[in-house]
Amino acid sequence: MPIRADLDPGSPDLRIFRRFDYGRLVRFNVLDTRQYRTDQPGGFPGDFGLPSAGIGNAAGTLTGEHQERWLRRGLERSSARWNVIAQQVMMSRIKFPNPTQPPPILANLDQWDGYVPQRTRLLQFLADAEVANPVVLAGDIHSSWLSELKLDFDRPDSPSVAVELVATSVSSDFPIQFDAPLKAINPILNPHVRYFDGSKRGYLRVEVDHDLWRTDARTVDTIEVPEAPTTTSASYVVPAGESTLLPA
Repeated sequence: MPIRADLDPGSPDLRIFRRFDYGRLVRFNVLDTRQYRTDQPGGFPGDFGLPSAGIGNAAGTLTGEHQERWLRRGLERSSARWNVIAQQVMMSRIKFPNPTQPPPILANLDQWDGYVPQRTRLLQFLADAEVANPVVLAGDIHSSWLSELKLDFDRPDSPSVAVELVATSVSSDFPIQFDAPLKAINPILNPHVRYFDGSKRGYLRVEVDHDLWRTDARTVDTIEVPEAPTTTSASYVVPAGESTLLPA
């Protein structure tokens, strides 16, 4: 695993959440949403279940109370131009259509959709504290999602309080049978998602300066041969002060 060699797995002192400042340009708050989390709500056999389970999960937490306070302090006191929250799972609300049986809509309760009250607290804090240019980084869903984060996802025309960049996987597959249906339904069910692709493997490349954050989705057509060329599937920019994703 890509962790420091001096960490002691299984120790109660295995703290890996940390913070890095790149001058005054970017502050990186790197979270740990695995060690301190409460269990996924609802008791469903898999990660997917009723959205109401996450909405009602008032005591649920992905970070634990101490790490949540640590994050808020680091954001509130930051003088950086861009403030990054780098963590493991998607923060955007995503409605997944259920192709097999009722209910018609499912949520991935292993993501922030399983911990809606804590997500609401964090997004409200970003708005109230006027945190400069918040950017959330995530992964763990083997697909690319570039989204705008809302205080009320049911009001897609409302201002965004942050943007989220979810990187696809280098080698693990996303279930390809869901790629086309999600691309078709996202504008209706998830209009805050500006770009989605589950068909290709790769990574996100970012370029940041004082005025602009640029994200390129870098992908390959196949992972079955080592010489497959890497291309840019999509490019989006975030102008400083706007928390909106615009095609580059």
